Amino acid sequence: MDAPFHYGPLSSGRPARKIGEIPLSRCYGRGVRLDLRHRGSGEAITATDIQQAIGKTDTELRPLDIVLIWTGSDKHWGSASYLTDYPGLTRDAVAYLVEQGVYVIGTDAWGLDRPMAAMLDDYRCTGYRSYLWPAHLYGREQEYWSSFGIIGREQICVSNPLEDQRQLPRKVVSISNTRIGS
Repeated sequence: MDAPFHYGPLSSGRPARKIGEIPLSRCYGRGVRLDLRHRGSGEAITATDIQQAIGKTDTELRPLDIVLIWTGSDKHWGSASYLTDYPGLTRDAVAYLVEQGVYVIGTDAWGLDRPMAAMLDDYRCTGYRSYLWPAHLYGREQEYWSSFGIIGREQICVSNPLEDQRQLPRKVVSISNTRIGS
């Protein structure tokens, strides 16, 4: 899980919280899985994509929901392509979720941003630094936490609360109302 301090020293105009300062209560909640598997490797997932994916669910976002972005990259787990073949969120997509009261955003991909090669290609073509780490850098504007390599309905993210850490491995416990074998 990445804490706000991972994104920079300030978040929301205040000193950015480190992993040990994140309230555990914010790491447990209703999971809302958004299916964005139609986006290909290196493509941008926009705020419009997020809104459309929400519209296809049987629920509405509520403050403190944990949003789980399903890109389909979980099928690459265990291979080198897992690190390079996935879509990523734009700044506006993250901003939209945070404005809805979401503090934790998870994905089955290696990261929230697009793969480095895709970001660098756009930067080299345009010279605009805004193509580099837009999802991460939004964390300097507004506080949120991100978690990678997960998919589920409800989750608990548990990590060791070390005070000076920006990010830590986490153990995700999925909670489901479905019986195994159902």
